[in-house]
Amino acid sequence: VFTVDLTDYDKLKDINISHSCVSSIALPFSNLSELHIDHCGINAFTLSNQEFLETIDITGCDRLTNVVINDCRQLTTLNFLFFFDLAAVTITNCPNITSITCSNNSSLTSIKVIGCTNLLYVDFSKNSNPILKIEISAARNLKEVYLYSLNTTTPPILPQVNTNLVVLNLANTQFDSIQFGNKSITQYNNENVLDLSMFFVNDSVENGFNVDLSKLNLNVQGMVNLKYLKLNNDSSAPFIISSNFFSGCKLLKRVFGYI
Repeated sequence: VFTVDLTDYDKLKDINISHSCVSSIALPFSNLSELHIDHCGINAFTLSNQEFLETIDITGCDRLTNVVINDCRQLTTLNFLFFFDLAAVTITNCPNITSITCSNNSSLTSIKVIGCTNLLYVDFSKNSNPILKIEISAARNLKEVYLYSLNTTTPPILPQVNTNLVVLNLANTQFDSIQFGNKSITQYNNENVLDLSMFFVNDSVENGFNVDLSKLNLNVQGMVNLKYLKLNNDSSAPFIISSNFFSGCKLLKRVFGYI
């Protein structure tokens, strides 16, 4: 097990230390476009200001505990799957990332995605740690959010302004609501409300939102702690649901809005 220091090699474009005993790596600020460190003994991984980096492969880095990626402007896709020791993932100011998958990681306590303005797809499902905290901010173009099969009771934080969301999968989760941006979670009788009232059934605009509720594929099946759901519609435009839409929502008390 050893450290690799490449900070003085600023002309490197491709680094491949796959299947090695490297435990840490220091990278140059260079024209680096590809980084392959799969199946290494690396335990902490930080990427910062890699302006040209397009590809990262960290598959099979079983000792990985912490990932920080900042200001890597050419990255478009990131995948973190089945890292059983991975505790924290922080991704900031990577404007061209469109897809992040971070799932099946049993030790995760924190996922933060901040300033990834063109992010379209996130899958943070099947992370089993009950103290996991999830925050996504400044990603108003999100279309698909998959947060199913999570054990955490802490409500995830999603972008407050989102005009494109078409999939929100919250199935088989322990939390009872979502926090949107810095807005406080809606309360009713001192209990949290899953407040989706920013989604509308028409093209009206209010508080910066313009989302068609009828196009939202919402899955709340198995939200065992869900007590209240709030929609913003009227009787002339009900939110159409299936007969098993609330299956497994054993604590559900009330729906505000029309279904």
